[in-house]
Amino acid sequence: MTTRRRWLAAATTAALAPLLGSAASGAAKADRKTPAGSDTRPPGALPRRASVRPPRIRPGDTIGLMIPSSANWDPMDIDVLVDALASLGLKSKLGKHVYDRRGYMAGRDEDRAADFNAMVRDPEVRAIHCIRGGWGAARLLPLIDFEREETIAAAAEALSREAPFDLIINAAGLLHSHRFMPEKRFSDLNYAQMLETFRVNAFGPALIFRHFWKLIGDDRAVIAFLSAKVGSIADNRLGGWYSYRASKAALNMFIKTASIEIKRTKPNAVLAALHPGTVTSRLSKPFRGAEIGRAPNDAAADMLDVIDSLTPPSTGQFYSYSGERLPW
Repeated sequence: MTTRRRWLAAATTAALAPLLGSAASGAAKADRKTPAGSDTRPPGALPRRASVRPPRIRPGDTIGLMIPSSANWDPMDIDVLVDALASLGLKSKLGKHVYDRRGYMAGRDEDRAADFNAMVRDPEVRAIHCIRGGWGAARLLPLIDFEREETIAAAAEALSREAPFDLIINAAGLLHSHRFMPEKRFSDLNYAQMLETFRVNAFGPALIFRHFWKLIGDDRAVIAFLSAKVGSIADNRLGGWYSYRASKAALNMFIKTASIEIKRTKPNAVLAALHPGTVTSRLSKPFRGAEIGRAPNDAAADMLDVIDSLTPPSTGQFYSYSGERLPW
């Protein structure tokens, strides 16, 4: 074994060893309570919340290995990691694309996200270890599987080392798919379509906030969610598009309610719902989006201008790409 390989093996083992623990040690930590009268928080502080920790890794567990961002240029590093895990009694399961390269990334965004989502779904994988980190991890966010909260939580954990952030944008949205089109009349409503639409447009973004809000700093920071003007109850004049309208209205309520709570701990944070207008995209294509829509770059620039203008008093509001404040 070369000197470099020995050093890597020792460093990797030392880093991973604290993650291992016996059932007894885990129980001891879980049962440990703060002695009465030892709470030194200032008067008026928010109630202390119990921390939620994942189960400790134990010998025999399987660790999923994947790369969410820049490529690993020396295959030996992966071999060393596998050997180090084995020395601790842990099994390894490599993502299908850990050896891929595309520019300086570890393969295409879609393939890296597929590895991540596959690890989360795999019942044998007890923990996911990201072999490399870096900016490219953020490019996987649009590819997170919103139907599994674990993928959202794991993505936030993977990006926590890059925190704090001063801007987080959620641009996920679903209007139609190969299975359905937006409902034109009440008789078109069905449970499956409503559930899928709410998962992407409301439930997923709400969980994004739950897991990502801690990644912003104490200075001014914006968490923006792409909503839609058709989600405005006051502005609904045409009807139709039941699931899409209702899911965006639900998203707006999540944003308004969350803005009240986060202000207590992060008074400089700004939460906002943004209406991008009709943009030339796959979402608007069936509705003459290519003819009446604006170019994506123009829409993005307009919304960034709006975001730049937002201040803490602007939190919990609904804005158009023009800067106009929209009614709920």
